Amino acid sequence: MLSAFLKLSTKSKALILIFVISLVMVTFFGNKDAGGITYYDNYYEAGSLLDPNEYTDYGYAFSYSGDAGELNRQLRTLRNQNIIYVIAYGIGAVTSLWLLLREDDVKDFLLEVRSLSMERITNYNVATKKSEIDDDITEELMK
Repeated sequence: MLSAFLKLSTKSKALILIFVISLVMVTFFGNKDAGGITYYDNYYEAGSLLDPNEYTDYGYAFSYSGDAGELNRQLRTLRNQNIIYVIAYGIGAVTSLWLLLREDDVKDFLLEVRSLSMERITNYNVATKKSEIDDDITEELMK
């Protein structure tokens, strides 16, 4: 599989690198903590874009005095500071993936990876059958 990867063109390798970096950056900025605010003498964390903290003005877990809607709007403003990065890197990931799938050498690479996977499955099935046969022979000898 490594030899197939090394056969890829420089353009394809660069697109793979851009795709991977873009995915890492989307994950980073999507999960980046946005901080928090002090609201009615209590500190509330905003969470992140992919895991936001929302508060209510009823119940036991997140009760406080004040309007939940206003608090959540302020926390959403903090989280939205990272949205431009998520969008930009997301566009980069989708575009690089689209360009990658149009490259012929990448298609050949994917076909080779698929054939190697099928070969491993076949080898595993053969090894499993041999193991079953060995178990049957062992059971026969034990009688």
